[in-house]
Amino acid sequence: MIITAIAAIAALLFFIVRTGLNGFDRAPTEVFGVVLPGDIKEGGWNKSVFDGFERAINQCGGRLIFSRNAFDDPKLVQSAATYFIGRGANTVIFASPGYADLSKSVISSNPLVDFVSFEGENRDPNLSSYWVRLYQVSYIAGYTAAAMSGTGILGYAAGR
Repeated sequence: MIITAIAAIAALLFFIVRTGLNGFDRAPTEVFGVVLPGDIKEGGWNKSVFDGFERAINQCGGRLIFSRNAFDDPKLVQSAATYFIGRGANTVIFASPGYADLSKSVISSNPLVDFVSFEGENRDPNLSSYWVRLYQVSYIAGYTAAAMSGTGILGYAAGR
């Protein structure tokens, strides 16, 4: 759930940055490509990330294209990014650590395309990151869950 929220917030913020607040009134022109490390049919991380981006992008009027099973193979990651750009992607989102490093040549040769990376290292003017501090998102998720409860009370169990 937290991963879905992070992905949804990130997609919404990037849509606003690209189109401005008036982008919500425009025809859908933003195309987002998401490179996933695994299959969304397996659930877990890939499904949560996909669901979050899909929900946010659809609400903003954009279009989502995605690849799956890129694993950590540089050729698969690069070919997915290149495929998205060929299909009109304005933004390519790398949904796994290290994907931006695997795609340096694609990023530098497409300066008009925005690239978004899971990690926080930005070395190119058209590369941003969408990672947040987990304690911040956990706080928001807990606050929201407590507000949705009938009693306003939330229980939380965590390991060491």
